[in-house]
Amino acid sequence: MEPPTAGSTVPRFGPLPAGVDIELTSRCNASCSFCPRDQTPHQGLIDERTFTAALERAVQYRDAVLELHRLQPGYLSTVDDTIFLSFCGMGEPLLHPRVVEYVRRAAEAGLRPIINTNGALLSPDKAEDLMAAGLAMVCLNVGEIGEQYEEVYDLPFERTRFNVEHFLAAAPGRCLAVIVLVDHRHDPDHATSVREYWSERGASAFLPFTLVNRAGALALGEDVEDGQAFLHEAEKILAEGGGETGCWAPFMYPFIGYDGNYYLCSSDWRKEVNLGNVFERSVADLIEDKVERVRSRSPICRDCTHDPTNTLARALAAAVDVPTPGAPPEPAAATDEILAKLDHFSGCLSAMRTHLPRASDGRGPVNRRLIPVRS
Repeated sequence: MEPPTAGSTVPRFGPLPAGVDIELTSRCNASCSFCPRDQTPHQGLIDERTFTAALERAVQYRDAVLELHRLQPGYLSTVDDTIFLSFCGMGEPLLHPRVVEYVRRAAEAGLRPIINTNGALLSPDKAEDLMAAGLAMVCLNVGEIGEQYEEVYDLPFERTRFNVEHFLAAAPGRCLAVIVLVDHRHDPDHATSVREYWSERGASAFLPFTLVNRAGALALGEDVEDGQAFLHEAEKILAEGGGETGCWAPFMYPFIGYDGNYYLCSSDWRKEVNLGNVFERSVADLIEDKVERVRSRSPICRDCTHDPTNTLARALAAAVDVPTPGAPPEPAAATDEILAKLDHFSGCLSAMRTHLPRASDGRGPVNRRLIPVRS
């Protein structure tokens, strides 16, 4: 391995996981209370031609990331000299009739396939087929149990429980099974109780998530409104911190919709930021367009709770007992951590902009006729 390029810095944090997110479908069999599905403008399944092109773009990106890691190591994680290919997006990937085939093709292409699922369709036969196809990881979104699960997800819990328990028993040594715990209740005790429930049934890996508002598509409550009073102070702190102050998600997890279009990130539920499609542009071609969008925070970042400015504003609001508009708050304890992570991201983005090859033909996004979803 060659040494890092001249002038490069040693990353403060560990390397960020590299991967591509391909949306096999935007449709779902669940009706989660914390999902803004009614704000998705169109739904459908990825077709064969589009998937083939998307897979080629993912492999192309993998090769570029490996070269970046060789030239400037420490920023992006390349497990087993490859990256993850996550079948997630905005829908339930197991609804796609060719999901097993697509997992196999991803594995044969040298990628690490991940399925994100609510588990209701993960029957023992389907589980066996997926693992035989080369599934590397399954993320099971089962953050409720019993009647509460049925109320929140609108799915039969006993079927899901049976599927999850079977997978947990069959997966060791073959596929990593991760229980995703979305804290949509803002109740750590409840999340702990759900974690204990699945631990007793064989789960050993958990991925807790704080609920984000999906670029403003989902109402989260008073804490978001409280943060509005401290936006100016947050902007000032970030400006003084220097470096890139934008969100990292659009760069770490490139998002390809079922329609073959690149969108800014998976939080763009309204699919407002179309950056072109897989037939015209590579993943690396999108970097400068994404930088411009993220820096301007328009149109979706300014409303997203995942955005660093909004994250810091909420942290500042939480640091005072009674938020007072116009009064400068004391810096929150989280400020230094946020700035440090942004500094690390700045180095990562600089490495990507320097080393990832770009060969865009300059053509803009293609507008496609799609059938809108009726809520």
